[in-house]
Amino acid sequence: MTAPADLTPLAEAVECEFMHSYESQAPGPTYTDLGIATTRIGGGVALAMRNDPSGGY
Repeated sequence: MTAPADLTPLAEAVECEFMHSYESQAPGPTYTDLGIATTRIGGGVALAMRNDPSGGY
């Protein structure tokens, strides 16, 4: 019997792509008001929201 595949890298990649799309495609005023910044670095993404209404929790 073979061991099940580790799906963690796939799950992390899917989450990265979802969050990048979600934040980078925010409407213009929302993007600006929340201070959103997104970029790709190597095989990952970096996301920032200067005016996060959740307080970063």
